[in-house]
Amino acid sequence: MKGRDYFSISMFFLHFFKKNLIRFFIGVGIFLIPFSVSAQVSAPQVLVSEVQKKAISVFWFGDVRGVIDDMQSLYDSEYIITLTDKKTGKELVSEKTTDLAWTFSDLEVNHGYVVSVSTVRGGESSAATNVTVRTLPGKVKKLQMTTVRRKVFRDVITNTPLNQFGDASSSPFLAKLTWKKPSGKIRYYTVKIYNKKGKLIKTKKTKKRTVGISGLVVGRIYSYRVIAHFNDEYSSDLSGRQKFKMKKR
Repeated sequence: MKGRDYFSISMFFLHFFKKNLIRFFIGVGIFLIPFSVSAQVSAPQVLVSEVQKKAISVFWFGDVRGVIDDMQSLYDSEYIITLTDKKTGKELVSEKTTDLAWTFSDLEVNHGYVVSVSTVRGGESSAATNVTVRTLPGKVKKLQMTTVRRKVFRDVITNTPLNQFGDASSSPFLAKLTWKKPSGKIRYYTVKIYNKKGKLIKTKKTKKRTVGISGLVVGRIYSYRVIAHFNDEYSSDLSGRQKFKMKKR
């Protein structure tokens, strides 16, 4: 290989490393700029991870702006977390932690709370982030069933029963299902009716603690379960299964 070739190759590598070295330092500078120019402590983003009947679990994303300033790390941040009763406004819990998650336990069933989290770092505190959440309603209990005779209208000419109830049965009997209201505010219930084999055959919603179910066959065995709802987001678990036999009153 001639000297000119060696010279050309050397110049090529020199130009390549010089060009990419400049790009490297520019890239590092761009990466560091957003962290070095902002040391303000920002409020964390708080999310609810789980709610139960007597417990609430939350986690949050800590402040990441300015954590490289003065060689600080993310782990230097502390968080003040509080729990307040939504109804009374009374502060129930106030703790300081370096964790990014927290669970409040031994709470009231079906009750509203406000969770607040703020960041503390280097003597600076962020504004608090507030999240409103509530515990779940308890299970519906004391399910009962009674048979009720309903008034059946008949055709004045043929004396045959009229299907004014909107179901396929002209039976004058319906199942009146009742239960005990769980503690706290309940806006509505979902009632699920099953046949003897446990197959779901009817679903009905009601705002009351009782509902009448028509179209059931006298002599057959059924069962039902109930869900209590504060709203579409906060609902109880399914109640226990209550069996009953459809009888004539």
